[in-house]
Amino acid sequence: MKKTNKPKKILIIGESCRDVFVYCDTMRLAPDIPVPVLHITRQTQNPGMAKNVERNIQALHPHCDIVTNKNWRVITKTRFMHEKTPQAFFRVDSKHVHP
Repeated sequence: MKKTNKPKKILIIGESCRDVFVYCDTMRLAPDIPVPVLHITRQTQNPGMAKNVERNIQALHPHCDIVTNKNWRVITKTRFMHEKTPQAFFRVDSKHVHP
């Protein structure tokens, strides 16, 4: 039997989302309710869920494909993070239906 050196392909099946990280500083609590007042310093956006898996696998193995439902809602997961520590203040999930 003859061996071939054909590269193997990897198929990823799953839902995708948009991961948004909003980095904030806080110096005080709000005077009217006991929550921190956030000052946004920067924001990043990355593909999430199955698209994140695809990106990580492609960094190691270039022969990777993804199958996802293109008619599905755009899901955004927004995390409000402390700028200087890995602490998350809260997360907001939102779904937008494609027109």
